[in-house]
This record gives sequence, C-alpha cells and structure tokens, in this order.
Amino acid sequence: KYTAALEIQLKALGPDHPNVARTYNNIGSVLDSQGKHAEALDKYTAALEIQLKALGPDHLSVATTYSSMGTILASQGKHGEALDKYTAAIEIQLKALGPDHLSVATTYSSMGTILASQGKHGEALDKYT
Repeated sequence: KYTAALEIQLKALGPDHPNVARTYNNIGSVLDSQGKHAEALDKYTAALEIQLKALGPDHLSVATTYSSMGTILASQGKHGEALDKYTAAIEIQLKALGPDHLSVATTYSSMGTILASQGKHGEALDKYT
C-alpha cells in the first residue's frame, strides 16, 4: 500500500514534501527487508534528496536516512561508502542529540563493525569506546 500512498502524496503534497520522503524511506525499508537492496537504496536516495531540500542538512531524519543507506552499503560490502554515510549520520546525531544518545552509540557500533571487518582494529575500538 506504500505505492498507493506515495501516488496520493505526490499529487496532494508535491514531490518535495517531507511526508513524501518518509514514504520513500518506508518503501526503502520494505524493499531492504525483501533483499532488494539496490531498489531500497534508490528509495533512500530519493528520500534524502527531498529531506535535504525540505528539512535541511542537520535534521535527524537526514541522519536516519544516511544510516539506513550505510546499512545497505555495508551489507553489499561497499565499506568505504557505508562509512561515508555513517559519518554523515553521526555528525548530525552528535549536533542534535549529544554524544551520550543511544542513536549515536548505534551508529558508532555500526562503524566499528565495518572497521573491524577490514582489520582496522584500533580504529574499530575507537568507535566502540
């Protein structure tokens, strides 16, 4: 039903509305859970473009989308790109939430996992601690 919702939102709200971005994110999440990672990444990219325009680069929704993209890229073995997305997410999260928030810890943990898998144990440990 997300596709139907998206069509209605596009007509009623226009292509640059934050609700449209949220729906793209929801579709991306479903596609990711179905193993359709490339399609999911496309939806997250569409959401991100809208969010950056409508909400600005420091909004937490932008961080969430970056993190979702990082997760997919990491699962595809695109570790450098995944780290770039997680880095973008963590910068927003630190500004908005502070260093002790659970979302910050989760993103650091994801980064640490990638770094450890690359044999960069010192850098990974820095993210975990």
